[in-house]
Amino acid sequence: MLKIISAFTALFLICGCATIQHLDELLTLKEYSESQEATQKYVADQDAKFKDLLEAVNNGTVEQYKTRKTFRIAFGDSVFDKKVQRNNEEVTESLYRYSTKYFDSDNVYVYFDKKGMLLEWRLEKDEGAKDEPDSN
Repeated sequence: MLKIISAFTALFLICGCATIQHLDELLTLKEYSESQEATQKYVADQDAKFKDLLEAVNNGTVEQYKTRKTFRIAFGDSVFDKKVQRNNEEVTESLYRYSTKYFDSDNVYVYFDKKGMLLEWRLEKDEGAKDEPDSN
């Protein structure tokens, strides 16, 4: 996408169709394109890390990530965090799933205590879920 915008920008400048008055608009388009590419890369990275988390859950190796910090380094940011009560204690519940799949996705819920230590996790399988998100 960036190459296309750059090519059109060069074409307009060479042909004389773009004047300096349109430079702001062209720069805005370029920034938008770069932002979209960064967003797509972030989503792809997060989805790859979620796939790693599913593998760790299925292999029983999640417990080696004992702190919230090591968990996030290994599996990325959660989609959603909220404070919940468990055993009369306030803990953080973190939801992990594919970034753009709101439905038809497996969900992994991870619980951390106030000190950021891993307490437990659970996998909610979605029977209609595919192994990987659609690539749009």
